[in-house]
Formats: sequence, structure tokens, C-alpha cells
Amino acid sequence: MRDQNQELSTKHRDYDQEIKKKQFETEKDGKDQQRVRLELEAEIRSLDTQHQKQATDDYNNTMYLSRDKKSEEENLRRHTKEQGLNTNLITKKEAEKEKLDEDLERLNDEYLAMADLQNSIAEAKKLRDEIEDAKVNI
Repeated sequence: MRDQNQELSTKHRDYDQEIKKKQFETEKDGKDQQRVRLELEAEIRSLDTQHQKQATDDYNNTMYLSRDKKSEEENLRRHTKEQGLNTNLITKKEAEKEKLDEDLERLNDEYLAMADLQNSIAEAKKLRDEIEDAKVNI
């Protein structure tokens, strides 16, 4: 009986040690898994932050390119319109200049055709020159 008790005690001790050992290993595995889980969650948060930053950068770049393309199209449209307006203005001004040149030539011809006026102008010039000469002699 004593041997049986001792044998039972030994088995009980062995069993307790084995249970404690398994319990320690299970706790260690649980802690390791918890650490790995926390590391993975931290990595997921980091990757999510990087993804959000990259998505924001991509969106901003896309908007910049789109805005740049629209600006380029608008500038091209304005340039084309201004070129057309300038061409029309140049044509109009050249026509005005030709008309004014014709009018000037016509008026010059009319002016030179007025003999009385030409004689009066020549006489006035002659008198002015005489007056100037008379002032110098004094």
C-alpha cells in the first residue's frame, strides 16, 4: 500500500509537473502569438498609412495633371482667339491706312490745284521773310 501510495504520489507529481510544463509552454505560445499579432497589427496600420499617403499623392498628381491639361487647352484657345483678333485688326488698320493715304494724296492734289491759295501763301512767305530781314537790319 505504501508502495502504491508512493507510486501514486510519484505519478501525481509527474503529472503535475507535466501539466505545469504544458501550461508554461501554452502561456509562452500565447504570449508569442499575442506579440506576433501586435506586430502584424502595427505593420497593417503602417501599411494603411503609407497607402493613404500614396493615394493622396496620386490624387493630387492626377488633379495637377488634369488642371495643367485644362490650362494648356484654355491657353491654346485664348492664343488662337487672340491671333484671329490681331489678324482682323491688322487687316482693318491696313485698310484704314490705305484710305487715309488716298485721302491725303487727294487733299494734297486739291491743295496744290488752288492757285489763288498758293499765290497767297507765297506772298505771305515773302512778306514774312522781308519782315525777318528788316528785323535783322535794325
